[in-house]
Amino acid sequence: MYATVLGEQRIGPPTLDDEQRAHIAGMLRGQVRFLVHDVQRGVAGLHGETRRTADYVMARAGEMLALPYTQAREPDQLFDLAVLARSLLTLHELATLSRQLRAAQENAV
Repeated sequence: MYATVLGEQRIGPPTLDDEQRAHIAGMLRGQVRFLVHDVQRGVAGLHGETRRTADYVMARAGEMLALPYTQAREPDQLFDLAVLARSLLTLHELATLSRQLRAAQENAV
């Protein structure tokens, strides 16, 4: 789905009709909403630049979710939603790895 919105760099983003943009915007908003809550729980385990990045992405995600649905499906906002969803997924993965590493270190002691 991300590739549908983001396109490939060599050819640029695809042209989507209104119905496709509305459908993808709904899916991305749902993913962003879910991931925001998940990343909020794991952000305490992040440090340094990763933590600052997480704070920024979380703030932008909140702003994007506050937009009216009709505005969220516009091409620029749809692109931003896809980037935020990918960013949140990466932060979720980092937070999960961080928790696993801490647990392994605690069990090793």
